[in-house]
Amino acid sequence: MEYKITCLDATKTLAPYAEDLIQRSQRILADMCEALPLTDIDLTLCTAGKDLNLPHGIGGFAAAANRVEIIFDTARQDLQDCIERDLAPVLVHELHHAARMSEGAAVKIGWPIP
Repeated sequence: MEYKITCLDATKTLAPYAEDLIQRSQRILADMCEALPLTDIDLTLCTAGKDLNLPHGIGGFAAAANRVEIIFDTARQDLQDCIERDLAPVLVHELHHAARMSEGAAVKIGWPIP
């Protein structure tokens, strides 16, 4: 599995966390490629819009078998704590969705495709 991590940060509010986020994400992706049958993944790290409510400071979604987006509430004072506590579970959760979206992966794992 190949992956590319992109940090979208036009507001420059994610910049203080970007290097740490990329390193943590690389470790998680390396571990998960052994556990899940993933296709190549484009991972986007980006800031949340003002109208997006993220109770844990971090959210995400799998847009396709090869596309995962993780969103951060950079207005939170405790964002670093949120990253340390919740980045791994949120990213793993979304990678699981991505694996399920891949028909071949769903068959290998034995899960039905929704």
